[in-house]
Amino acid sequence: MLVEDLYKNCTFKVELHALTEEIQALGGVRQEDNLSPKLFATTLEDVFKTLKWEDRGIRIDGVKLSHLRYGDDIAVLINTLEELEEMLNELNDAWQRIGLKINIPKTNLEVPRPIELDNSPLEQVDKYVHVG
Repeated sequence: MLVEDLYKNCTFKVELHALTEEIQALGGVRQEDNLSPKLFATTLEDVFKTLKWEDRGIRIDGVKLSHLRYGDDIAVLINTLEELEEMLNELNDAWQRIGLKINIPKTNLEVPRPIELDNSPLEQVDKYVHVG
């Protein structure tokens, strides 16, 4: 496959005081190319299709809405804290199956009590501003 060939033998060099020898990239997507954001978005779309969240989330004008996504930012919309914990664990499990990980230090909650993910407390905030 063309895309697979682009990533199969991907190497990079690091410059600190001098340029290193080539290093084999073992995972992730290439940085600074036009294809990487599209591959990441497609991968996330596939992950979210595996989640059974049709009956979860909040109702707006008669439509259930479980989450919002923009790039690699995700807002999970819930009715109860139990629902949030279940959804975060399901999302975390789905991501781990394909080698992704939720960035816990960058994860914020607008909820009345603390929640943990993978035994790490998530930061509580009283408002969230997304700047893209």
